[in-house]
Amino acid sequence: MKLSSQIDSTRAAANRNLYLAYEELIQLPEDLGYKTVFEPGTQEEHHQITRPIIASVNHLQQNGHMKNIIYSDGSPTTVELTNKSINYRYNDFFQISYVLCGKIVYHIRDAQVTVEEGGVLLIDDNTYYCEDITLSEGTIINISVSVPVINEIFLTYENEDTLQGFLHRSFIKEKGKQNMLYFFPKKPEESLIISNLISDILFEIKDKKRGFEYICKGYLVRLMDNIASEYEYSYTREEKDFFRKYLFDEVKNYIFQNYQNIQIQDLIDHFHYQRNYFNRLIKDFTGMTYSDYLIEVRILHAKHLLETTRSNIDEIMMEVGYNNKGFFYNSFKERVGLSPAGFRKSLKQEDQA
Repeated sequence: MKLSSQIDSTRAAANRNLYLAYEELIQLPEDLGYKTVFEPGTQEEHHQITRPIIASVNHLQQNGHMKNIIYSDGSPTTVELTNKSINYRYNDFFQISYVLCGKIVYHIRDAQVTVEEGGVLLIDDNTYYCEDITLSEGTIINISVSVPVINEIFLTYENEDTLQGFLHRSFIKEKGKQNMLYFFPKKPEESLIISNLISDILFEIKDKKRGFEYICKGYLVRLMDNIASEYEYSYTREEKDFFRKYLFDEVKNYIFQNYQNIQIQDLIDHFHYQRNYFNRLIKDFTGMTYSDYLIEVRILHAKHLLETTRSNIDEIMMEVGYNNKGFFYNSFKERVGLSPAGFRKSLKQEDQA
């Protein structure tokens, strides 16, 4: 595998090797790109990064052995830990963790998450968690990104649809809620795309050529796009309900903005879900099929135009997406109880009363 061989060659090139207990590592005065501070009173660990973007490669074995290659300044530094456990901690940065091989087990409060090969874990800066070395056997690549940089990346999704927008809401708009989101590839070959992007980021950080941080930001945007489109998200029931409501709101907004000439294929192309999924989604939230809901939206806009403009009925019919007068009149009367002309007349009578 491309990324595995690159990491092996980098490991051989590392000229700084440290053999430490975990307690020694977190108190190390030397700047490896990471540092640990302790919350006054609680003594909870907060890990911080001293660069905008840093990468590390962790090799975990169930016998308690852990080797960590840190890409910060100059040649990579290899740190081997002698502990059989890692403390719970907060990261004061956003972390993208990609399991290159094997499996890695995480604990977040009382929950346990097992990330298999090819899986991606997104961990925000409000999550209290740790890896379980005794249950893990594999290699994980961590891309650590400062909060200002990740905010800049997620803000590009503020008006985006589907999962990109969901990620923006989860990590930016809902600060205060612990977020650790697990994604896994829909198909095994799709993890190769993610692996290659991780590789590009990793070695931009390693080489540190001029402008590498800007290049890394571009790779991170592409990485998040691919995770959102090519990977499945492992939901809790609460998160699934939240996302379905979020997705319906996005679909509804899209229909309202494009109701004149929209077709269901437009939803498929825009949101990347199958036809039946949209019918189920709309039915669950409105009790109507997609076709009936679209008629409802068009008639709603027709009523608004009849009430607020002096356009004639044929013009309004065309404005809301109809070119068949009979179908428009029948649809309007079925939902309003009056013909378009009768509805406009009733409005005038109300004004005169």
